[in-house]
Amino acid sequence: MSKIKVYFFQFNFSYGNEFTLPYSSGMLWAYANTYEEVRRDYENKGFIFLREDTNTIVSRLITPQIAAFSTYTWNWEMSIEVSKKIKEKYPQCLIIFGGPQVPDNMNGFFEKYPFIDITVHGEGEVTFAEILKEHIGNKQYATMKGLTFNGRVKGVKPFERREVIEDINILPSPYLAGLFDEILNLPFSFQPIWETNRGCPYPCTYCDWGSSVVKKIRLFNMDRLYKEIQWFGGKRVNFVYGADANFGILRRDVEIAKALAETKGKMVVSQPALEFHTQRIVLKGL
Repeated sequence: MSKIKVYFFQFNFSYGNEFTLPYSSGMLWAYANTYEEVRRDYENKGFIFLREDTNTIVSRLITPQIAAFSTYTWNWEMSIEVSKKIKEKYPQCLIIFGGPQVPDNMNGFFEKYPFIDITVHGEGEVTFAEILKEHIGNKQYATMKGLTFNGRVKGVKPFERREVIEDINILPSPYLAGLFDEILNLPFSFQPIWETNRGCPYPCTYCDWGSSVVKKIRLFNMDRLYKEIQWFGGKRVNFVYGADANFGILRRDVEIAKALAETKGKMVVSQPALEFHTQRIVLKGL
């Protein structure tokens, strides 16, 4: 029996010959693969991140059965165009949208984007894994937490928010799991996105973290972070993009910064210089 084909889409901009690795999509697949039924019944056909002609992108797909899009302001319109064309060519493909650009207020959303089947709200790893398990079951998506299902009827039922992931260490690292090894063979340099924690205690109204229900800071363990730093140092990486809301808010962040500096100092001359940049504010999508 052939496996169900899943494609991930996380379109990013290039900076010269450098691209951002599709971290969010990798986190989804890494966690989903902790379930035996997902490993048994699903096949990841690829992480699609290059901004190319949308017809060309769709023409390369091989009978997609699930298309998962990670979206924000910078890739929303392209994601919409690609997903619409996928639905036109493969009407049975399940189209899933997640990411900060997905609104919580879904009034009129599916009327505007009828080709989208499911929207995921909040942290996506657990919800996405549950969708995959339900897809090989009864397909009763409308009863699930953390998502809104397009039932092709007028109006939508308000979604039930899923509880936050209290222990984020249940989420495997896509870097350490080798999910990007094939991408790294492409003739580009790459910029990994890196989380050392999740959450923010500050309620800034202009920021996605401030509007989030996630007020408690939850930590990835240090052993994982040290291993990821070594991974960065051993790959074609010269820019690590810190995705924490407030790197430096914790005492341990000093040790993390030292480990980054030590790894940079050990890199051979032929490797690019490792830099770590943090984004202290994530502007809310309009």
